[in-house]
Amino acid sequence: MIQYRFEEEREFALKHAKALSHARAIAIIQSGVLSSSEDTKALADFYWAMVDATVGDNASDTEQWLERLYSSFHIAASNAGFSDAWDDSIPE
Repeated sequence: MIQYRFEEEREFALKHAKALSHARAIAIIQSGVLSSSEDTKALADFYWAMVDATVGDNASDTEQWLERLYSSFHIAASNAGFSDAWDDSIPE
């Protein structure tokens, strides 16, 4: 289960998943469940695509929401037993 510290984290992620037309990330965020390593990889791929898409974003709180989401997603992956899938998806 993906547990967010703030509801705005989920809203931020969902807004960006829709903007990026990332259907699998939308489904994962809406369900709040990581049920496989493939889900975890898809969520990680979405996360890093969202980071790339927000580079240069002038909103002062974007970096803060990205950091919070990273923590929420990483913890969810670890709790679901898929931390290796998350870690393997971090760009070098």
